[in-house]
Amino acid sequence: MPILKGGGNQSTIQEALQMLRADEDLSQLETVLAFFATFVIETALVQQIISCPGAYP
Repeated sequence: MPILKGGGNQSTIQEALQMLRADEDLSQLETVLAFFATFVIETALVQQIISCPGAYP
């Protein structure tokens, strides 16, 4: 899962989110992904990515 390498990139966060959502067990980690993403990109952008995953290819 590409969470650490390139984690400051919006598309990387989006890809990781898609992987988490694809697996029912891992989907619970979506909040953890969002938390760590706020260290490398703005919180508002993280919220947009999480709430509108299709908006970021």
